Amino acid sequence: MVFYEQGYEVEFRNPDQTLTGFASELTSVTYYYEDGTCFLTFEDKLLPAFWRTMYLKTF
Repeated sequence: MVFYEQGYEVEFRNPDQTLTGFASELTSVTYYYEDGTCFLTFEDKLLPAFWRTMYLKTF
C-alpha cells in the first residue's frame, strides 16, 4: 500500500485539522513495510526543521 509518492505536495495541518499555511513537495519517500512506517523528506527548506523530514506510522 502506498500513501505518499515523490513529487506529491503535502499540506500541513494542526492537530485540530486546521490549516497551518505550509505546504511542500515530497523529494524522497522510503517505506519500511515490515514495521508499517515511512520516511518523508520535503523540498521546502523554509519549513520548520522538525517538518523537513518526517517518520510516520502508516498503519
